[in-house]
Amino acid sequence: MKRIPVKTPRRVASKIILLVVALELFSIVLWGALTYNGSRDELLKSRSEQLREIALSTTNEIGRFFLPVFIESEVISELLAGGATGSAVQPVILLNAFLNRRPEVEEVSLIDSEGKEVKRVSRMSGLGKDEVRVFNDDAVVQRALSGKRTIGSVMFTEYLEPAIRVATPMRSENGRIGAVLAIVNLKWLWDTVQSISVGKSGYVYVVDEALQLVAYPDPSLVLSGRDLSTSTVPAALFSQAESSMLSIYTSISGDVVAGVSHFDPVHRWWLVVEQPVDEALAPLDRLISRFILAFILATVLTVAAVVYFSRVMMRPLEELERAIDQLKQGGREVRVDVPENTELSSLSTSFNEMATNLDETSYKLHYQAYHDELTGLPNRVRLFETLESVLDKCNQSTRKPFALLLLDLDRFKEINDSLGHKCGDILLKELSKRLQGVLNEDELLARLGGDEFAIVLKNADSVDKARKVAERARQVIQEHFEMEGLRLLIDASVGIAMYPEHGTDSSTLMRHADIAMYHAKKAGVGVALYDDSYDIHSQKRLSLISGLPRAIKENELILHYQPKIRVSDRTVSSLEALIRWQHPEHGLLPPDQFIPIIELGDSIIELTNWVINRACLDCRKWQDQGISVDVAVNVSTLNIQDEQFIKRLDRILGEHHIHPGQLQLEITESVIMSDTKRAQKTIRALDSMGVGISIDDFGTGYSSLAYLKRIPVDELKIDKSFVMDMEQDDNDAVIVRSTIDLAHNLGLEVTAEGVETAGALDLLDVLGCNYAQGYYICRPVPADKIAPWIDTWSEENNDHVNIHTRANSERSS
Repeated sequence: MKRIPVKTPRRVASKIILLVVALELFSIVLWGALTYNGSRDELLKSRSEQLREIALSTTNEIGRFFLPVFIESEVISELLAGGATGSAVQPVILLNAFLNRRPEVEEVSLIDSEGKEVKRVSRMSGLGKDEVRVFNDDAVVQRALSGKRTIGSVMFTEYLEPAIRVATPMRSENGRIGAVLAIVNLKWLWDTVQSISVGKSGYVYVVDEALQLVAYPDPSLVLSGRDLSTSTVPAALFSQAESSMLSIYTSISGDVVAGVSHFDPVHRWWLVVEQPVDEALAPLDRLISRFILAFILATVLTVAAVVYFSRVMMRPLEELERAIDQLKQGGREVRVDVPENTELSSLSTSFNEMATNLDETSYKLHYQAYHDELTGLPNRVRLFETLESVLDKCNQSTRKPFALLLLDLDRFKEINDSLGHKCGDILLKELSKRLQGVLNEDELLARLGGDEFAIVLKNADSVDKARKVAERARQVIQEHFEMEGLRLLIDASVGIAMYPEHGTDSSTLMRHADIAMYHAKKAGVGVALYDDSYDIHSQKRLSLISGLPRAIKENELILHYQPKIRVSDRTVSSLEALIRWQHPEHGLLPPDQFIPIIELGDSIIELTNWVINRACLDCRKWQDQGISVDVAVNVSTLNIQDEQFIKRLDRILGEHHIHPGQLQLEITESVIMSDTKRAQKTIRALDSMGVGISIDDFGTGYSSLAYLKRIPVDELKIDKSFVMDMEQDDNDAVIVRSTIDLAHNLGLEVTAEGVETAGALDLLDVLGCNYAQGYYICRPVPADKIAPWIDTWSEENNDHVNIHTRANSERSS
């Protein structure tokens, strides 16, 4: 199956929104990046120019103070170069005048060409005795003696005030070069540097050519002799090729700053202007903030616009989607308006056509789910839904009784097999119509499948009403059906279960109605009301199965014996072993209350082995007492089919020293017909052992009489249903007589069961029956009662025995 992926309108709108927003974001980000780069470059250039202006103005400020020192040093150098060095007064006067005019100058010395100090004037020593100093190793003086004015590094006076030495060349007429060495106090420079403010937190400082600090806002760094060549300040900042752009770096104070430098060629100093980077680039941060705000605002507006227009565009698709959801949830009648001349016209039309087709298909499927395809009647699903609905109302209110009927056709299989399923289907349709005619509108008729139907009688509040409906249903079914020139007759069996007597839930009512129906079919009564005795699967009976091993182990099972007499002389010939269960909870249980359910499993094998063993044990005891009687035991289908049965039987007979001829096994016709070949094999094996075989309940089965000539049977036992009423019912008497004649003609003996009157016993004697047993002779009694009963019976029937003996003697003579 090919699947075509289809997106819902909401997902389509979401993707459109995401696409537009993504494009908008991309455009804004691209514009922001370009704007940011341009603005940053422009800001850095502008800030660099501002800081450089501060550096230049600071240079000028320093120059206005320092330049007169240079000029007067040059003047003194020129005056003294003309030979005044030889005068003892004039140089001193000039030097004192220099000190007086320039208060920042602390000391002035005259140095000859060989580096010896000639004269010195100091503010501290005045006109005192000169101390001659030699500057042969002084780089500043030696540089000045070579003809170049030189400014030395920062030094500190004895009062720890900063000072700097300025050496100015002095050329004599004879070409020899001396020098004027001035020590200039730099406190004014420090004050100047500290007074200059660059923005809020910026500052200026001075570095000499050796990258030693000359002046810094923090004097301690100058006092420590801080060397910038090993600091974090970039070396490029002190390059002669000055850059027009700011440098971003970490200053010697540890702050990240933006800085520029300017070289003063006059003083041979570097002026560095630094400003914290966040302050220097503050306009850029404001620009970024405005950009972010504009970005957010643009995004919100874009999203709002896209959402609005997408909703407008997608509203028809969303309405169609809602219609699809309603249709999916079961709204069969939902349709959409078809817009004219739009892209959605064909889509809306197709949806309406699909909804119509789906409605029709859904109705068909719903009908098929709840109705039988052949008859059109409600099916099992609808039956259970109806039952649940009726039960809910009854359980919640007055618990008003109602009836559930299960109906199963009799002999319908023969019609299907003979005439074909087509004729069977036609018959079921006709039968459904007949049954509907019997019921009222509020009564439900359902076909469960095959030839089984169910009827829910909501107003049948009594068993009589339910029976009347069941009988009417059987009557219309029993009317003949015309089919292919044939008149067909069928019947039905109906089981009835009443609410709440027979169940308060649907499954229990169905099970009990089904049990009642099968009882009606088995018993041939047509209609049957549920009774616990029909239910071989009741909880009580199921508990009996699990308790059987315990019953055998704890000797809860006992045998009662019912004597069988020879009709001709009334003597006791054998005893039939009939099992009883002395249950600790339910009391003494007869076999019909537990044998049928035990026969459904293999527990019957163990039970039969116990009965045979106990019967042989009792037989051995009676023989030891001088009572010679045979014993008869009933065996089931599973016993005859059990391959180990013969071996076990032979072992039991051997253990109790019982002759096989003293044991008779009673089997029913159904045992033989269940597995004919295996049954014949087992029965022949029993016959070869000498064990007698008796057909019990003869005449009640539907099997063929042919098996009587194929298997070695010794006796037929006529069922009590024919014997009990044969004195009043001639038909029963005819059946009994015919059975006796048939058995004798086949060389078999006959036992009549159910003898309850002396007249019946006498009639059996007249008919030539061999043996008889029944309540008139003796009810089943425990084993310890048999010997006394035999004595009593023999005494009471002694005359009849004598008469029979004399008759036999007369016939023999």
